[in-house]
Amino acid sequence: MECTYKEFMNAKPKSFDDTGGVIDLTRWFKKTESVFEICACPETSKVKFAACTFMDRALSWWNGYVKSLSLQVANAMSWEDLKVLMLAEYCPRGEVQKLEQELWVLTMKNSDITAYTARFSDLAILCPGMVTPESKKMERYIWGLTPPIQGNIIAANPLTFDSAKRLTQSLVDHEFAKAP
Repeated sequence: MECTYKEFMNAKPKSFDDTGGVIDLTRWFKKTESVFEICACPETSKVKFAACTFMDRALSWWNGYVKSLSLQVANAMSWEDLKVLMLAEYCPRGEVQKLEQELWVLTMKNSDITAYTARFSDLAILCPGMVTPESKKMERYIWGLTPPIQGNIIAANPLTFDSAKRLTQSLVDHEFAKAP
């Protein structure tokens, strides 16, 4: 049984308005794909349904795109093609280069491992070439840690990025608990 527009909207897809930058676009992709999965949305309806979540500037961009082709042609494109089109529109190469530079110099501030890990994870999604394979991702993550934590993580030799994150959190928690 095919997913209807009503079922898609009842699953509460995230709207996209082009105000949150590259990270917001990436999160919108993931949330929309999750709703597609939950609703068993057929490929032929994905673009049509997703476009209904556009607001403000994104809606204006989409309407301009549709006007240049036709609604039928625009809705017939694949989800992957829409993602490529949106990445080209909302993630100019200069912006991606800024994010890559930020990832390259990102370091943990004081003992705020939560903020460091969150920003690292966001940037890793946006700059996959800098953190693939997983060993490169772990290396980049460990490099940004404070020296005492960094040394302990290297000595522990974690096998996965997730285990490196957990171990780092544990070490930071332990260090913070010892502080007067």
